[in-house]
Amino acid sequence: MKLLTFAIIVFGSVFLFQCNSGKQESEESIYEGMDFRTRIRMRQYMVQGQQQYQIHCANCHGDDGKGLGQLIPPLAKADYFLEDIPRAICISRNGMKGSMLVNGVEYNQQMPEHKDLTALEIAEIITYASNSWGNVSGLTDVKQVEAILAKCK
Repeated sequence: MKLLTFAIIVFGSVFLFQCNSGKQESEESIYEGMDFRTRIRMRQYMVQGQQQYQIHCANCHGDDGKGLGQLIPPLAKADYFLEDIPRAICISRNGMKGSMLVNGVEYNQQMPEHKDLTALEIAEIITYASNSWGNVSGLTDVKQVEAILAKCK
């Protein structure tokens, strides 16, 4: 009986370690090369960004960032989103009309503007979305967002 209990504990420990190690490795790649203060700010942006994303974005883009079929584009591993974060910041504030090509698929649904979002909220949302679901883009700081929003058309 002792041997069976020991085997269950060892197997369970190994299993839990393996499950958690993948998450930690992928999470650590997001924070790679950041100093301590930037890591703390990044973690804050990720937590707040997830909350803001759920309020303002998840209804269309999905909890998993995969979008809505042929109607709403994904943000998860989305070339259109990741290749031009400043454009994504402007779209987050001002919305968008017209077609776009995301991962080879054309989308042509209007995205509403979010004039109510502050620069900090946009920075948090962009940081969360650009570092979730397989995306790794790093911190998008509020000062960067303020400068970009000042130039948006």
